[in-house]
Amino acid sequence: MIRGAVGLKSGDDIPMTLYDDIMQHRCRLRPAEEYVLDHGYRINVTDERPFSYLDFPKYKHGTIRNVFSSLARKGLIYRVYRSTIAFYAVRGTGIRADSIPKMTCDPMGVSLLLQSLPVDDDSVHDVRLVFDCDGLYGGLISVGWRADPSNGDVALKPLRFEGGRVCRVIVHASGRVTVIVDCSGSPFRLADGLYDLFLILDRVRYCLEHEYLPQPVRVPPIGSWVVVQWHHGVDGSMEFSGKSFNLTFYDWSNTLVRFYARKTPTGYRLRLERVESPGRPLRDLLMDMLSRGG
Repeated sequence: MIRGAVGLKSGDDIPMTLYDDIMQHRCRLRPAEEYVLDHGYRINVTDERPFSYLDFPKYKHGTIRNVFSSLARKGLIYRVYRSTIAFYAVRGTGIRADSIPKMTCDPMGVSLLLQSLPVDDDSVHDVRLVFDCDGLYGGLISVGWRADPSNGDVALKPLRFEGGRVCRVIVHASGRVTVIVDCSGSPFRLADGLYDLFLILDRVRYCLEHEYLPQPVRVPPIGSWVVVQWHHGVDGSMEFSGKSFNLTFYDWSNTLVRFYARKTPTGYRLRLERVESPGRPLRDLLMDMLSRGG
């Protein structure tokens, strides 16, 4: 988060005008607005691209749209461009529509990059699941957990795992629980049967049952948790240097597709992904994968 107001330390390279604005608005920023500024800034600087509502799967579309509007009115973010969806940047990052690289690579270079995409080695990342758990919300409130005043949600402390994977849990007043596994840099391979994902979710389930309340609560089996969204795609095996790029479009089934360069510590790798909303239990999706032999 951005220097004290939204979390970055004073030594971080943040434009002073942006820091001043954050401090000025600090008392009026909601937790969701702070999170968008934090995560959006890192996307602008690290991935060198604007962000959209798709980069914030922990929030519903209507909620994140309202957050974007609020931050834009306060002058803290601005709309870079709009195609089928709107893309934004944090003020001070210098992201402009005319600064976004176009796909003008020479045909041979594009061909080599496309050939680097493996066959039958797809994976999923940024997985969002939901389930219902009676008594968890009231129990958390009773032992001192504070709800977000803007929506009543209780956000638990993120759980961190190997490979930079981070799991965030949000407990809603309705009794529904949202689990988001952020793992763009370390996706789960479908060829492995999502084994690592099940291990992470099993740990989350154990923590919810035994580590937050004095008395255990019953959390549904992870196979019954409904996958409401994940990013399904493949990463190229070839690393390249130069500028990043980001293309977003809808395919024939009206599913959003992203074709972009994912930044690594030493360069970029190609990623082609579909933002899917299965709306089905995790066990059913796994059975489908097994029946297809992948």
